[in-house]
Amino acid sequence: MTEQLYVMLDDESIRFFSKNDEAALFEWLKKISMVNQVLPGAASGLVLQIRAADITQEDVYELLGLYQRYDIDMSSLVVLEQPAFSGWFRDKRKYWYLKVFGNQDASRKHD
Repeated sequence: MTEQLYVMLDDESIRFFSKNDEAALFEWLKKISMVNQVLPGAASGLVLQIRAADITQEDVYELLGLYQRYDIDMSSLVVLEQPAFSGWFRDKRKYWYLKVFGNQDASRKHD
């Protein structure tokens, strides 16, 4: 059985400017191939069900773009890190770095 990952999406904090804007969010999610399902979460949140084997750098980039566009908290995206693109994902010059990882690297122990 393939490992499933669950990513939180707090939809209460999302500001939609029209009904079509809200519909566009869900259409965008459907176009990201690693997103298997969008499930209702606790309170007003949504949960993205993602099969770990399907995670690609391109899909992570699309999800980052969606989260940026709708100003969604990116910290839950940390679970999408894969060895194949960890260097790109953890590039401190990228707009998402602090939003995803915060000061996590500063607290890492170095040998």
